[in-house]
Amino acid sequence: MVGTVESGERVFKEKVNHVTGEREWEVTHQDYDIVQEIARSRFGDMILDYDRNDRYEAALITVIKEKKAKGEYVHVLDIGTGTGLLSLMAARAGADRVTALEVFAPMADCAQKIIDQSGYADFITVIAHRSTDLSHLGEKPNVIVAEVFDTELIGEGALRTFKEALEKLVQPGCRVIPARAKFYVQAAESPDFLRKFNDVPQIGMRREEERKVEMRVPLRRQCIIPVHEEVETREKKVTVIEDGSPLGSHCPGNCSVHDVQASLILPSSQFTPLSEPTVAFEFNFEDSQSILFDETAIARMEVTKSGRVDAFLAWWDLDMDGSDGGNTLTMAPDWKDSNSRWRDHWMQAIYYPPKRIGVERGQMVPLLGGHDEFSLWFAIDDGSLTSLDRPYCVCDFHARLSRTMIYRMNELMEDERLAAAIEQEVALHPWEVVVIGEGSMLGLHPSVREGANRVTILERTPWMRKILRKYIKHYQLNNVQVVADMADLPKPSLIVGEPFFLSSVLPWENLPFWYEVEKIRSIHRDKSIPVMPNRCSIRGIPMKFRDLHNTAGRVGTVNGFNLSKFDDLSEKARSAVDEIVEDYSLWEYVGEESEGWKDEESGRAGTELLHINLETSPNDDSLRNVKLIQVTGEMNGIAMWVDWQFGEYWMTTGRKRESSLVWSVGHKQGVYFIPSDQLKEKNIHVITQFTDGEVTFNFSPKPIGMEEKN
Repeated sequence: MVGTVESGERVFKEKVNHVTGEREWEVTHQDYDIVQEIARSRFGDMILDYDRNDRYEAALITVIKEKKAKGEYVHVLDIGTGTGLLSLMAARAGADRVTALEVFAPMADCAQKIIDQSGYADFITVIAHRSTDLSHLGEKPNVIVAEVFDTELIGEGALRTFKEALEKLVQPGCRVIPARAKFYVQAAESPDFLRKFNDVPQIGMRREEERKVEMRVPLRRQCIIPVHEEVETREKKVTVIEDGSPLGSHCPGNCSVHDVQASLILPSSQFTPLSEPTVAFEFNFEDSQSILFDETAIARMEVTKSGRVDAFLAWWDLDMDGSDGGNTLTMAPDWKDSNSRWRDHWMQAIYYPPKRIGVERGQMVPLLGGHDEFSLWFAIDDGSLTSLDRPYCVCDFHARLSRTMIYRMNELMEDERLAAAIEQEVALHPWEVVVIGEGSMLGLHPSVREGANRVTILERTPWMRKILRKYIKHYQLNNVQVVADMADLPKPSLIVGEPFFLSSVLPWENLPFWYEVEKIRSIHRDKSIPVMPNRCSIRGIPMKFRDLHNTAGRVGTVNGFNLSKFDDLSEKARSAVDEIVEDYSLWEYVGEESEGWKDEESGRAGTELLHINLETSPNDDSLRNVKLIQVTGEMNGIAMWVDWQFGEYWMTTGRKRESSLVWSVGHKQGVYFIPSDQLKEKNIHVITQFTDGEVTFNFSPKPIGMEEKN
């Protein structure tokens, strides 16, 4: 959405058509944004996180009992109440009064309805305000309970929430649930996986071709960073790993957290742990003076295996009641803690160091950490750091591109089957190769440029043109040029694309490629200009997800409280918007094909939902296909993606054709979750339609107005 113009109860909403690239207006209800936010909020897995719920309730029981034992009147302040679940738990645990704060008005209304039917309405008051916007609450609370955390612990403003509540809203000696937190960091080597999410791609260079500089680093020295614990005095030898970046001077990257389901990143196969988890920060949420919005610290990290630090894996623990281990909620991945629970509302974090440091087993290396009000960052000190400022990208690459996009670029350079297919086609049409897309490195790929007389890249994004031109200069690619406007393109002998466009989220939103091809052919009045890829296939597979479907499921009764009013709100919102196909990186989620369903094509994964011939005109006709998906076992979702045809090679953005269920890491996939009232169905009819540049889906257990097409 770009903007809105209101007319009565209707709203004319401006949006970008992902396929044509054109800006369009659509008419919708004036509350559409609120309805869509509720529909896509996906509170389900958070509410159904029984480990979280049970630990919060146990802490409330402990703290309220302590207050009661002292003869205190217990007033609980629930910050960010959501459905009101924690407020209800507090009332059930014996609180005399509960004040529930919720800034999002529709959720505050929902919480009030849930509380009204609970039998605890006389004890709980719902207020639709932020805690930081309130100057007083009348009689001050003496217990705070809040779930204001994210993957990075502090990213939702937890520090300010607790600090200002303690200083302005509550009594002295107020207890806080949770009471404390620890933030753990573990060094990891991962040249073939995690590094691909952060590295600037190299062209025609192996990862092993790196420049190494050895340094002697005295670990006791003058340091402006507060030292929480003195590190060892003996000298240690570390190795600084430097890559010759085509983008010029060394870039420290972007400190933005990379949140992942780290339980699916496997030790030994995808990364090697180089240390045990090290406590980098501790937070006391009951002491406002100790809560700092800007802090740096240094900790000792013992190296358990020699290697180079490509990344830091990180997670946090919450001490729920201040008992130091008696009631701990942990975000440790399951390869570290066998009792860990699956969650999607909180994940684990990956941080990338500004420099990659080689370390040796037995070393005690200084782990430097910093945080502001919302973010954290980390580094191993190689002796050159006098402070640890928040790293900022100076090359535009990390700042502009998502982690998945960066992985895709690095993966592209290593796809030998794609390279062979393109190389073969370029050899047939070498004169003027035109590459179209956005945020793509394909025009620099050896398979494109080495066999071509000239390569012209159409890139409309200014910062990406700048990056491409730096590559061209660095590698002296004299037969490659970049233009910003289609009018500056020569007549192509071949049009090539990944395809990829920066505005795309779901895989089929890269179909602007088709329209770009049509425009170029029209300009040159030649519909015979060859194109690669020349076909695409939107594909799907019925899934039985182990956990992911809970993000969209009904919550019903949770911990003894009827939360069905939240289900009513969510389902009403979902029915008011289009069929929801959401983007997920499915490599992070455990699931399997539904039983009784088989791939329909030998050598291809999934069933074809829509086939598009990119050599035809997108303006000729709308495309529509109905596919019946039948299973015998459980089906709670449908995963969807696009395959692109390059000669005899189909490049997939989804399931890779292997014996086990393996997903493309460099692309996100689309997921449709089966509604709760249809989970017992064994048939799903899927209508896939392409009209006016939009791909739309309709899902129904019953036939939809036409015979099935195969």
